[in-house]
Amino acid sequence: IDYALALLHLPTPTKSKGITLQDLISPKTYDPNDISTTCYAPLAVSDANGDGIVQTNEYVTFVSSLSDGYYNVTTFDALPFVVKINFVYLTCLCNYNGGGDGCCAGENGGLFVSGAGVGEVPTEEEQIYLETVCGDTQGSIDYAIEQETVGGPTSSPVIVPTVSPVTGPTVSPVATPTTSP
Repeated sequence: IDYALALLHLPTPTKSKGITLQDLISPKTYDPNDISTTCYAPLAVSDANGDGIVQTNEYVTFVSSLSDGYYNVTTFDALPFVVKINFVYLTCLCNYNGGGDGCCAGENGGLFVSGAGVGEVPTEEEQIYLETVCGDTQGSIDYAIEQETVGGPTSSPVIVPTVSPVTGPTVSPVATPTTSP
């Protein structure tokens, strides 16, 4: 799958005012008022091999944490499409931070955890990046859950076709009102 191409066709989630059904279904794990505990720590812990980059095989752990276990999967491919696209998008932000060509491809790609570890204080640039990673990942998870629970397409066509509301053709409009059908 060409995730970068698919990103161009991804609908933009919208946020309505007030409480949404999603807010009632599952409270968000990520809290911007407590970002160190609710996002930085899970992101840093997800970097299982300690190389400073959360790659696809580690991203599933981060998604599981932010989804409060809703997406407790073992492979990147098992994640919802929008959550995978989010990873590709975030991975390629390195192009804007001086990462150079190829910084978001293959084994070079991933989410940087610098500044997210216990006791680390992120630089201003790291903080902006980490807040983007946290907010966008939580947003993609919320969007995926919403599509699954309230607004997504059905998984297969219906077995019985729907019945038309009328039994015959309708009469064309007439210039003057009539008293009978």
